[in-house]
Amino acid sequence: MPLYEFRCECGAEFERYLPVSGYDTPQECQCGAKARRIISIPTLVVVSPDINYDSPIDGRPITSMAARREDLARSNCTPYDPDIKQDYHRRIEQSERALEKAVDETVDRELSNMPARKREKLEAELNAGLTAEPVRSTAAAKPIVKQVR
Repeated sequence: MPLYEFRCECGAEFERYLPVSGYDTPQECQCGAKARRIISIPTLVVVSPDINYDSPIDGRPITSMAARREDLARSNCTPYDPDIKQDYHRRIEQSERALEKAVDETVDRELSNMPARKREKLEAELNAGLTAEPVRSTAAAKPIVKQVR
């Protein structure tokens, strides 16, 4: 439905959405007087981007926004958004913070469960200059040894 602009003799201006068939229908202002339709510049101008490429998935030519949307849906893809990379890095940082927190909690728990004598020895070694650096690793697989007769 088109948007029409009107101006009243009292100076008020207003807009109304009317069907095309209501183009000539007089409109009343809030003051009750008949308002005149005024001609103005359209507020929304849509410029379609130039689309002309071959789909990287199946090689079909893409020449319109509808074909692009269809290609993205068919390939289960989403349009590129520059913020995706920032979101990805933000998720990695959150994951690393959560891992560091879990490591700290595990170390604290293990230290509190450690026998007093062993904890005193570890504290003495650290005070003497020993440094400890956590290293991320996975448990090594045990080799399978078969006896050959």
